[in-house]
Amino acid sequence: MRPATAPLSMTDGQREILERLVKSQTAKHRDVTRAKALLLAEDGMANTAIAWELGVSPSSVTSWRSRFEQEGIAKFGKVKAGRGRKPTIPDDKVAAIVEATLHERPPGETHWSCRSMAKAQGVSPATVQRVWSARGLKPHLVKTLKAVRREADRRGGPLPQPVGPGRRVRTAPRGASLVVAGRTRPTSL
Repeated sequence: MRPATAPLSMTDGQREILERLVKSQTAKHRDVTRAKALLLAEDGMANTAIAWELGVSPSSVTSWRSRFEQEGIAKFGKVKAGRGRKPTIPDDKVAAIVEATLHERPPGETHWSCRSMAKAQGVSPATVQRVWSARGLKPHLVKTLKAVRREADRRGGPLPQPVGPGRRVRTAPRGASLVVAGRTRPTSL
């Protein structure tokens, strides 16, 4: 039979912090459970009894105790590196998608769509959308408009101004057009 585990030793300040955390209504449930386990361990309760009372495994209680003994309260709420779900998209594939989005154009198109990028990179459209969303990339949106004069507009003809019901029209100086990523359109919006 194993010998009983010795009570966990902690300072009054550490105990006060853990007691405050147990009473908190805004703290993470994981942190509250861990704080309860450490307080019970300090009172001299066995690891298996603590685990049964809190509904966790005895190995969790053992690891929390040993980590508290090594690191104290400083890294209490931190999750160790390497824990959690691993990324399923390789970093080099993510870099290739971002690079192509920012510096390349699909043949015959003005910008990438999720489907065209997915086909070019050999991944699913959902993967492309996740990469773009995580990095704030929106290749379908144009950031700047630039007013330029075309040779055809300099001849003096009026610019076409399509107007629908309830739509306001903004005009530019006669003969000006807006050029967006190599495309030209009339200035009236």
